[in-house]
Amino acid sequence: MRNNYNLIQISVKQTGELSYQLTDMLGSTGGKQVYYEYRESDDFAHIIEKFSDDFARLYKDFLLSGTLHDFCGIKLSYGEDAGVGLEEYESCISAGCL
Repeated sequence: MRNNYNLIQISVKQTGELSYQLTDMLGSTGGKQVYYEYRESDDFAHIIEKFSDDFARLYKDFLLSGTLHDFCGIKLSYGEDAGVGLEEYESCISAGCL
């Protein structure tokens, strides 16, 4: 997804691993993390819905901030509330420092 000169690229593997690349005018950063480790009895619809909600919140913050550079430390995880990882950024956005 693009917003002005900023770019987010995220791929999700069936193993539950996220690969991401964040690019803006200040540079580029990327990495990998495990969002969820799948088990045979999982409710995949619920997992996908949670990821969709988490990513939508991250993307909304990205659009409001106008830059990706300060988002590189965020960790999204199925087992955690996305708000915990985004609170710092959202308070900075509200204060106008991003």
